[in-house]
Amino acid sequence: MSRKTRIQKFAAVAAVLGFGTVVAQSPLFNRAARLSPDPLPVLLPSVVVFGAPLAGLSAGDLEMFVDGLGDFSSADTAASGLGPTFNNVSCVACHSVPAPGGGSAILETRFGRLQNGHFDALVESGGSLLQQSAIAPECQETIPPEANVIAQRMTTPLFGLGLIEAIPDQAILRNAQGRQPDNVTGRASLVLDVATGVQRVGRFGWKAQQATILAFAGDAYLNQIGITNRLFPSENAPNGDVARLARCDTVVDPEDQPDAADGKADIDRLTDFMRLLVAVPARDLIGDKCVPDSD
Repeated sequence: MSRKTRIQKFAAVAAVLGFGTVVAQSPLFNRAARLSPDPLPVLLPSVVVFGAPLAGLSAGDLEMFVDGLGDFSSADTAASGLGPTFNNVSCVACHSVPAPGGGSAILETRFGRLQNGHFDALVESGGSLLQQSAIAPECQETIPPEANVIAQRMTTPLFGLGLIEAIPDQAILRNAQGRQPDNVTGRASLVLDVATGVQRVGRFGWKAQQATILAFAGDAYLNQIGITNRLFPSENAPNGDVARLARCDTVVDPEDQPDAADGKADIDRLTDFMRLLVAVPARDLIGDKCVPDSD
């Protein structure tokens, strides 16, 4: 990739993150573009902000971050595989506050049936996740009448997922087994990682049902946007109705195909973005100071 192209890509991602206008129009940007063989690290903001990449990344990792943000922000259509049922058209549509990769006030709906103390996720009726939108009215899902449990969950931020993924499984297992000073105990969720076929400690998703960011990306791409991929190659039938699925699904599965140039599919680029996304910015020390009352 040429230096000019790299500068243009950084300017684009910086604009999305909210510091692009200042940086791209500043003398620093122009000077770095002329003098630096690799201007991207030079142009990163000195103050860490939500939505920025982790500090200290190589030029190659920064390029992966930028490419991943592009896929994270891109809207899918029915022609590219959206649906037939879905919750939104892009990742950023639900993960945008206070920056791409954050949360939002958007709610997803879960449903099931509780009977005699047993919870049934009503998988055969499309549960437990309701896909609230569809590419056509005849594909639309509804909450089945037998559901007596309906819950809504707010979109959660993705900041720092790469740091969580970096924790060794054994460290999590030791912490779960050890005696805690506050007497709070728990157990690790052991799951089969669909990306590797190996049993791992689950750590992503509302129920820690995915062990890696790649598996988490593939899961969300299918269930939230309706894009089948190599990890999750089967479409969600509207309310479990395979006949309706046959009428509604017009794109050959899996819809997320690797790019011939680098072999990466969308879920790989989404993984790059989430893995390299900053965790929590440094605390604002001014906000921590106590200001005495005037009287």
